[in-house]
Amino acid sequence: WRNSGFDDSSWSTGAAPFYYENDPGRSTAYSGNTDLTDMDGGYSCIFMRRTFVVTNAAQIPQLELTALSDDGFIAWINGTEVTRFNMPSGNIPYNGSSSPALSEPVPLQQDGLADPQSYLHDGTNVIAIQAFNSSKGNSCDFWIWATLATSSTVTWADVGISEFMATNAT
Repeated sequence: WRNSGFDDSSWSTGAAPFYYENDPGRSTAYSGNTDLTDMDGGYSCIFMRRTFVVTNAAQIPQLELTALSDDGFIAWINGTEVTRFNMPSGNIPYNGSSSPALSEPVPLQQDGLADPQSYLHDGTNVIAIQAFNSSKGNSCDFWIWATLATSSTVTWADVGISEFMATNAT
């Protein structure tokens, strides 16, 4: 699912941010575009992917992934892991969880992704994010939003990850 050839046509789609919130009256409560009403007690992570086209990968010196995540995520571009936030090392299964929850409000995560020529190619590319909660049923919230950008002069400058393909594994 992390590579561009994966068939995601059966996945549900939704607009980011993806979230759930069990205590909407608290000062750090989350809201978003796609409410995952079945996540609490149902599953601990979601899978998201978005394709984007690059016309000249050699012109891109660096990418930046900016994300807000409660509680953690791992991001890949074309199957290559490019960053992770608040996650244990190694391959995390569909029923895994993030490292322990951080104090809220969770800080904005900005990661410079060096050497994009090693994972980008001309044509269609895919960014895939597996976003995790710290617990399947002992957490009051979940939130994920991300964007990928470059300051290069290529024909695209921003991949707003606002309409991800998303699914959960139960």
